[in-house]
Amino acid sequence: ENCGDSYKDSYTNKLVVNKAKVSTKELVLGGTITAKAAAEGGSGSYTYAVLYKKNYDTKWVLKQDYGTNDTVTIKPAKAADYNICVKVKDSSGTEVKKFFTVKVNAKLANSSTVSTETVKLGETVKATAKATGGMGGYTYAFYYKKDYDKKWVTAQGYKANSAVSIKPAKKATYNICVKVKDKDGTIAKKYFNVLVQ
Repeated sequence: ENCGDSYKDSYTNKLVVNKAKVSTKELVLGGTITAKAAAEGGSGSYTYAVLYKKNYDTKWVLKQDYGTNDTVTIKPAKAADYNICVKVKDSSGTEVKKFFTVKVNAKLANSSTVSTETVKLGETVKATAKATGGMGGYTYAFYYKKDYDKKWVTAQGYKANSAVSIKPAKKATYNICVKVKDKDGTIAKKYFNVLVQ
């Protein structure tokens, strides 16, 4: 169906304008989208309907049939681009639709790696940060310590650089922690143990 924002009302000769909005253009799975219906022009009072679908689906899901409630919340069940259609109808039966696309990202996942889990004293371990999902704009931080120490040493604070080399100073088991952060500030951590012989 095509999206017309306004339609001439034959009864009053005034345009019905669909002023609907959605709360966001992008979010992470688990969040919600709020569709706020509004209109002006036309005749009398308005009723609103809200439908949605994943953009690759052909069938729309009716979230709310025509009614006076103007605020509808949708909780996407999958990471995909969602199409949202807000319909408004005035009392003469004139219907105007407005369409939105909202990108739903998978949750932030940390798929970082280390080059080895066993190293000889004097050699280095390379930690490589990798992230998927979330809101993008990733930065990476790296920490390490001997497993019997309580305090972590910062190899790198949050930066765009996604790999660091760590050179353990003692024969011990070292813990390495790689953190990834997206632009919304969500953090995902991954831990590794490296044996230094």
